[in-house]
Amino acid sequence: MRLGAPDAALTRFSGLAAVTELIDRLGIIDKLDAAVGPIKDRDRGCSAGQMLVGMSAAQLCGEDFLVGLDRHRADTAGQALTPVPGLASTTAAGLARKFIEGQ
Repeated sequence: MRLGAPDAALTRFSGLAAVTELIDRLGIIDKLDAAVGPIKDRDRGCSAGQMLVGMSAAQLCGEDFLVGLDRHRADTAGQALTPVPGLASTTAAGLARKFIEGQ
């Protein structure tokens, strides 16, 4: 056992690499975007599919609430493996408000 500061180059969520690969190969984000349709006026930032996949990835890592996205985002090494890196809780909350009935 070694005591000291945690190594930021390591993550306990290395299994996300397989999830990210699967999402990329199956085109999940594009399929979700096509099924949901546009939720924003401008085509910039996160799409609906990216938000849904990003929230799902955080849940796979044990996060329960939107604020968990910020904890997930703080994991520097994990962000290199996650399917939607950099998704903040405030972004997800703002996008979630734009969904309408039927989406």
